[in-house]
Amino acid sequence: MAYRYRTQFYGIPVMGEGDMLTEEQEWIQMNTIDSLLFASNLGARNLYIEEGSYALSYDSEECEFTLSISPISENGFSLAGIINGMAFFSRETITVHPLYSNTTYYVYVEYNQGLATDAQGFSVKAYVSEQMDSKYKMKLCEVTILDTTGTINTNVGKVYSSNIINHISNHANPHGTSLLQDSISVLDSLSVRGEQVHGSIYRSIQSAGSDGVEVTVNGKTPLFVTVYPEELGAGEIAWSIENSAITVYNSGATGITLNLKIDVA
Repeated sequence: MAYRYRTQFYGIPVMGEGDMLTEEQEWIQMNTIDSLLFASNLGARNLYIEEGSYALSYDSEECEFTLSISPISENGFSLAGIINGMAFFSRETITVHPLYSNTTYYVYVEYNQGLATDAQGFSVKAYVSEQMDSKYKMKLCEVTILDTTGTINTNVGKVYSSNIINHISNHANPHGTSLLQDSISVLDSLSVRGEQVHGSIYRSIQSAGSDGVEVTVNGKTPLFVTVYPEELGAGEIAWSIENSAITVYNSGATGITLNLKIDVA
């Protein structure tokens, strides 16, 4: 007998009053859920969804290091993902210690039996030799320690996943920590380490000596000009900007080709 109810979005069969649990309906339920999970993660049973901020601290008294992973935002996760087909996450700062000098550590997230009932039932462990990834173990990072300093490499070939809403709203490495892209078009603004990077346009003009030669940049605001003469004799070069117009002066000969790189906003 078919179940009386179905879920709102994907129509998964749900029992109603008087319905009896049948093998056929149980199979339909579980297979529907399994198919949706496969579609959402492309079949990946091990993947990362979110990572926090990594840090390495040194205890001079104990001569040992501690790796810590902390949530980036107030409601964020230090780590979240799926391992062996089960979700894991933590909102607490995760620590791995002790770590010692002159050693490279390979750090892994590992599945524990408790994960079946508690999403925080996973471990993070460090090894002095590289381990083989499996359904119970996936690499998180590599830590290389010299004397009293160390580096953390998080770009270790991890698989990432995120739902569509999180992908739109999440600004923290939605494609992992390293991105390889054939072409990128930035329509508004771009910054690197907090400093804005501007687009550039290129022009070529003929030097006009102290009278100067004007170049107009329509529809954009010129910010800075770099001038490259194609031959010696141009002398010293100066330029000024007024609104969208740039005037370039030189103290040497006229008629020399000057190539301009104009940074614009």
